[in-house]
Amino acid sequence: MDFDTALNILNDAAVELGLVSSDMVDPFASTNQNIALLCRLLKGAGQDLAKDYPWAHLQKTHLFSTDPSFSSYTLPGDYGRPTPGADWNRTTQRPLTPALAAGWQLLQARTSTGLVWPGYYRQFNGVVTFYPTPTAAEVLAMEYISKFWVQESGFDEP
Repeated sequence: MDFDTALNILNDAAVELGLVSSDMVDPFASTNQNIALLCRLLKGAGQDLAKDYPWAHLQKTHLFSTDPSFSSYTLPGDYGRPTPGADWNRTTQRPLTPALAAGWQLLQARTSTGLVWPGYYRQFNGVVTFYPTPTAAEVLAMEYISKFWVQESGFDEP
């Protein structure tokens, strides 16, 4: 499905509101306060729409392998929010179990894990941390909704 561009949306709005008489080449470079306001309003509306609904084109899968010497891994730069219940250990064919803040603190306070991998994980500040630390290399898949609701013109996703 082809989507309209931010340039077209801003041009249409500016012409319909009588702010400009013809299409602009780059509204984001405009020094006109009204055009700058339209750009900010478009950004806010796009962020609200992306936050309120799990649009199919924003759904992504972060696939990575664990290393027995690491318990934490950086999430993708476009990571917006998780898709609940969709995180999976593809090696063991078992779901990953998220821990909420209170449960995570309880796990951290324990002196022995008593758990066999896969255990629990927590996402915080762009990092996912596992407890206990994985004991072998395993392939994990974590689904999420991208926070990048807009992309550059001509950008083709792999």
